[in-house]
Amino acid sequence: MGVDKANVRSVIHLAPPTSVEAYLQESGRASRDGKGAQAWLIFAPEDVLDSGDPRGGSPEEDDDDPS
Repeated sequence: MGVDKANVRSVIHLAPPTSVEAYLQESGRASRDGKGAQAWLIFAPEDVLDSGDPRGGSPEEDDDDPS
């Protein structure tokens, strides 16, 4: 994103970032001057479903797991 400004008040994601760490890094670009800011994550259910299981597997693999 490469934004180096202190007065950014909003960061808007139109799809889930690749990781929680990426979301925190990108959202942290807002309010570097210590004043209020907002971070928005806007997504559709299929954005999450397409990404698979957040633990690295797929939903189908979990159904066959005997544990």
